[in-house]
Amino acid sequence: FFGRVAMGLLPFATSALTMIWLGGILAYLDVPLNVLSGVTVVLVFIIGAMECAHFINAYQRSYRGRPDANASFHAANSLRQVFWPIFFATVTTVLGFLFNIFTSVTFLEDFAVAICLAITINSLIICLLLPLLLEVFIKNDKKKSKKGVFSVVADIVLKAHKKMHSKSIIVVVVIFSIIS
Repeated sequence: FFGRVAMGLLPFATSALTMIWLGGILAYLDVPLNVLSGVTVVLVFIIGAMECAHFINAYQRSYRGRPDANASFHAANSLRQVFWPIFFATVTTVLGFLFNIFTSVTFLEDFAVAICLAITINSLIICLLLPLLLEVFIKNDKKKSKKGVFSVVADIVLKAHKKMHSKSIIVVVVIFSIIS
């Protein structure tokens, strides 16, 4: 995608951030880890990678349709295209796993809580943070720069200071990550 290997790592990044947040929330809620906790990681990655791929694909279609438009336009356009499918996929998946809460098996109840939280968190990260990350990556591609990871992170932080909405999202992500 746009000639950058880092774009293929975005699903890993969103899933990893989800697992960090989930670990913090589960610790706060005093939900124990069990045998099914490993399954949670796999399911979050599979479902999250699918949602991330849909978002990146929508961004790519938007970019091909209007290559002259700026990255913010493509991010907003992509979010408009995939928000409702991601929302309904999240709701149906959460409802499917939520019924395990009503079982008498304790570790299934804990698994249901963990997976429902994880799927919800991952969808929020994809809808709120992924557009900002794509803006930074694509802007760097247009400049044909060979920036490293730290430069890209610095660009994200600088972009957050330029836009209040972006700043709020980045601040929330950092706070949740530190707390977790």
